[in-house]
Amino acid sequence: MFMKTLRLDTPMEPAKALSTYGLDSLSAAEFRNWVRQELTAELTLLDVTNAPSLYALCEKIIVKIPETAVLAS
Repeated sequence: MFMKTLRLDTPMEPAKALSTYGLDSLSAAEFRNWVRQELTAELTLLDVTNAPSLYALCEKIIVKIPETAVLAS
């Protein structure tokens, strides 16, 4: 989803800084909204924009997924 949000044609390097892929506040908001809807994880825009890498962002998302969402699936 992150590649789609940023409209990337090539795979991302998970350890690379997100800013190198052109992450801006609009794409961060779009991704955050997708995470909220699909994963029920409450992220802030700062969670997304301040994440140093895709790895770090995924770790933050995993921690914020409610236990009830995991049990429901």
